[in-house]
Amino acid sequence: MKAELSYFDQHTRAAIDDARALFATLSPDRAVARPRPGAWSPAECLDHLTLTAEAFLLLFAVADGAPRSERSYAPGWLGRWFLAQIDVPVKRGFPTKPNFVPQSTRSGAESLAAFVRVYELLLGRAPQLAALDLRRIRVQSPFAKWMSYPLGLVCYLIPAHCRRHLAQARAAAGELGAAVGVGFR
Repeated sequence: MKAELSYFDQHTRAAIDDARALFATLSPDRAVARPRPGAWSPAECLDHLTLTAEAFLLLFAVADGAPRSERSYAPGWLGRWFLAQIDVPVKRGFPTKPNFVPQSTRSGAESLAAFVRVYELLLGRAPQLAALDLRRIRVQSPFAKWMSYPLGLVCYLIPAHCRRHLAQARAAAGELGAAVGVGFR
């Protein structure tokens, strides 16, 4: 298996496990409570990740006739810099495009189920990328229309984005616990 697809599989599965573990510690009320005005609840963090994964699903639908290669993709210096900007530890915030701001009123359990469903769909589509040249196929970012990057970078980008917002969800849960004197793992 190509290195980027192996990385994607391993780290996306870890993100699903991380989300399940976090939400197993939260009461239904805490899962949807915002720790402070303007901050997202743990469930909203998952809803944001679900919205972005739905956009990434479209990128994984590569057309027939795309360039083929057995070679793996490895991010260059610009790709590594970009990944470092969105991964943990969080260095800076970014404004969220309106279509990726969570708007749902789902319960924590519903947010978790939607998150798991869409990330399992991504995992299911990843094997079709194995024969493609993930270095040469460029995709337009769903977040910034002026930006494009190699499809191979998406295999690193998705898990990094998950780590960022799962850390945000854990922090929100921790702030909620600290407010009432309850510790979280």
